[in-house]
Amino acid sequence: RLSGTPTDFNFKEVQFRNIAQTIAVLGRFDAMVPHAAGITTATASLKQVLPTDAMYWIATVAGFMVEYNESGTKPLYTLTPKK
Repeated sequence: RLSGTPTDFNFKEVQFRNIAQTIAVLGRFDAMVPHAAGITTATASLKQVLPTDAMYWIATVAGFMVEYNESGTKPLYTLTPKK
């Protein structure tokens, strides 16, 4: 499940959907983000973390659950709102 190189992430009032897409590109995995995530903004600063860890941490703080799936050609992280 570990993917990518430890990286610094610094986002300030960015739509969560854009944050997830950026992290997925750097981590070389796919991310499915619900439409509602486009209206959620976040500010985060993480130092030298793997993109996979960044996805989990930022998604959790933004109120999303993360599900991991290896069925395709690349790992897939599916985000869903917490209930």
